[in-house]
Amino acid sequence: MKNENEFWRCNACGTVNPTTFAFCQHCMKPIDWEEEVLESDEHRQSHTFAVQEDSYPSQRFIGLVVDALVCVLFAIGFYFLFGNALDYVVGVFIMLLIVIAYFTLLEWLCGRTLGKVVAGTCVRNKKGRNISFWQALGRTLLRYLGIIDLLVFFFAGRPLHDIFTCIRVVIKR
Repeated sequence: MKNENEFWRCNACGTVNPTTFAFCQHCMKPIDWEEEVLESDEHRQSHTFAVQEDSYPSQRFIGLVVDALVCVLFAIGFYFLFGNALDYVVGVFIMLLIVIAYFTLLEWLCGRTLGKVVAGTCVRNKKGRNISFWQALGRTLLRYLGIIDLLVFFFAGRPLHDIFTCIRVVIKR
């Protein structure tokens, strides 16, 4: 466990961060723990640090609306391209796979969907790093629990798909 009075300097942007953070608070790059740790309280008193904040419900709602619009645009485009050529059930199944791929691949590879970009948020695991493919897939599949997910969000402050996959949606700085 790293001492909360120690600091490290990010190689990518030069920002000084407490060693208790798992990623740079400025550029979001993961910490390379082999880097040299800086002096302690002198830096703490002369620098202020942004703490990793959970996203606000309004930010999550904005991201949801934008992602829903993107999925509707996917559906409309898919219908115009293949609407008459496919059976209804096959079309719905393929569209569902496209939506699952949209959320899973973007959250895994980029940490953000288009909705999260607009809302200014990103997804991170418990250590503050990008999530794995399996976490992204599990999170995407758990979204389809719908009303149960919404109820858990109101009572626990986090939706079920974030709790089960050990993920936080945080403000991107």
